[in-house]
Amino acid sequence: MSPTEASTPRPSRVAHVLVAAAYLALSLFVHRSILAAPGDLVPLPAAMVGTTTGMLYQADQRFVVAGIASNIEKALRGPGALAGFGFCYPLRESYTLGEHMFGESLLALPAYLPTRDPVLGYNAAVVLSVWITALGMYALALYWTRSIPAAFVSGMLFAFSAARLGNPAHPFVHGNLWTPPALLFAHQLFARQRWRDAGALALAIVLQLLESFYQVLALAILGGTYGLTLLVRHRGALRALLPKLVAVGLVSAGAAMLVLGPYLQARDRWGLLQGRTFTLLVPLADYLPGRPSSIGLVALVLALLGLADRLRGPRCRAGEDPRIPFAVAGLVVAATTMRPFRLPLLRWVVPNPLSLLESVVPGLDAVRVLASLRFGVYLVAAFLAAYGASVILGWLRGRWRLAAAAGLSLCVLLEAYDPTATLTIRSARLAAYRIAPSPQVRALLRDLPEGAVLNLPFGDPQRHKLRDVPESLVLAAYHRRPVAACYNSFTSPLEAEVTRLADRLPDVAAADALYAMGFRTILVHHRHLGAPRLLELAPLLDDPMRITRVGEADRLVRFTLSSPVPVATTLDTIALRDDRDRTDLPSAVVAPPATAVELDFENGSSAAFRHPTMEPIPLTARWYDDDGALVATSPARGMLPVALARGERVTRTLRITAPELAAGGSYRIEITPEGSPDVVLSRRTVRMAPG
Repeated sequence: MSPTEASTPRPSRVAHVLVAAAYLALSLFVHRSILAAPGDLVPLPAAMVGTTTGMLYQADQRFVVAGIASNIEKALRGPGALAGFGFCYPLRESYTLGEHMFGESLLALPAYLPTRDPVLGYNAAVVLSVWITALGMYALALYWTRSIPAAFVSGMLFAFSAARLGNPAHPFVHGNLWTPPALLFAHQLFARQRWRDAGALALAIVLQLLESFYQVLALAILGGTYGLTLLVRHRGALRALLPKLVAVGLVSAGAAMLVLGPYLQARDRWGLLQGRTFTLLVPLADYLPGRPSSIGLVALVLALLGLADRLRGPRCRAGEDPRIPFAVAGLVVAATTMRPFRLPLLRWVVPNPLSLLESVVPGLDAVRVLASLRFGVYLVAAFLAAYGASVILGWLRGRWRLAAAAGLSLCVLLEAYDPTATLTIRSARLAAYRIAPSPQVRALLRDLPEGAVLNLPFGDPQRHKLRDVPESLVLAAYHRRPVAACYNSFTSPLEAEVTRLADRLPDVAAADALYAMGFRTILVHHRHLGAPRLLELAPLLDDPMRITRVGEADRLVRFTLSSPVPVATTLDTIALRDDRDRTDLPSAVVAPPATAVELDFENGSSAAFRHPTMEPIPLTARWYDDDGALVATSPARGMLPVALARGERVTRTLRITAPELAAGGSYRIEITPEGSPDVVLSRRTVRMAPG
């Protein structure tokens, strides 16, 4: 063989490169509205331009742009930095209030790292997500059908549907891009029994775990159903497979704990992420053409043809044809997205299977949009469609086969872009709008001091949360400091604490407490604050002891916050200094097993107080009878004040476990840190309710 022949790629390898290039070109074409200024513009569904829904969509999108940048910046500080402060300051790990966006942050890295441009990083993640989605399905379909044109059509169906392309603001919702490789590597592990296949499977699972919980759950259903089939089919090889399966399981479980563990910890720590009573589900008919969750006419026809071909007989590779297991898995995923329904001619109501598991699976009752699992159904439909396409292409030869594949691909794009031409209601047409702040604002935000940023207005009940908060988050993506602004599925349990202090400004005590809490910069938005509030804040903004004006751009004014009052971070700062009850409230009535009790906390020191951890700490309620004898101790749960200016008093509610004591008796309870009975933080008289 000549050197020229040896260096010439095989035709199949060239074809794969051409397929990858075609997918990338199509992904760029779909997002062409942002290509003129990818560091300033973000894509928006054209149908939402100028609508109320579009305002909500843009608010979500600003949050996602800022969230991706925040993840990367925190990760660059060190492995444990993701557990630190970001949005919703002073709450740690605020990403646990909603989507973490770790997978999208990973895709944004190549563009973000050299530029530190949040918008460019986000746009890169959106484009790469579509590209990788297409490549993953292409690889899965190619392995089983051995037809490059049929696999190309399958990748088009999976990645270039209107449901996926028409929602660039929520890439995590349809982020099942790593599920096709996971299913492929699972088969190869069982068929070849190689360690490198085990490593590839573990990597694909870990990457999928970085995406939304919805698609992780869809992978668990698809992979679990198909995995059972593989276990049965290859049961004779389990002895050789066992070490590899254990290794994959350990890696996957470890990654799952790293990603999902903080959610369970936040649930326990704050009492959040539970009790959702409204879950978005769909009827079965929604999957039909012309309905909101439509699989798509092209995908439906080709998938049915692929299943019909299976009824004629299997097309085995490594002794297996996976169409039936995949179809069953797809039906199971579809069932998890569906509303309860009554069986025809019977009185039986079939419930949603996941609703039966809410009391078993921790955190499942925090999930709201189970309809998002439908992208697992689309995956199965696209895979089965590869067989349907191979049937059609098998009738043709040579260039006619390529022409037919191109025609099917054009039909996919037509269906995505022109709802009037096919039975669809969605469109992949995208417009664009400018999200990046002006160069002058970016310059104003450079070199902020270490510490958190408070944007004003904050906590104003009249503020437009779809405008002020998302705008503050975008600014945070450029100044890269923790920010009090909070926009997520669940409300921060500490937001009211910041709101209380922000509402009290220009009170110098509130300013000192904000400084003690960790705020070092205040950004005043003149466009949104309103003239009366600006006039009200004037005494503080003119106070040289606490405020330094740095500059202004586009009616955004930057101030540096300081304080002449020292800051103390020990609980002794708010400990009682006398024997009196610290409240004017009448005796509280308590009863087992637990009762919410209001208690006063006061900073009687000469320093401003900041909570040492800014998280709930173990507390103890010590129960004394009328003779002053200690009769019981019990746990108390709740959040102490995050910050208190000197001389300030606030009321907080703690949930106290009530011991079995004499009914109708009067008791004095003292709240102390666990293990520190001498540090009395609050005291109140209570009466035990009659049994």
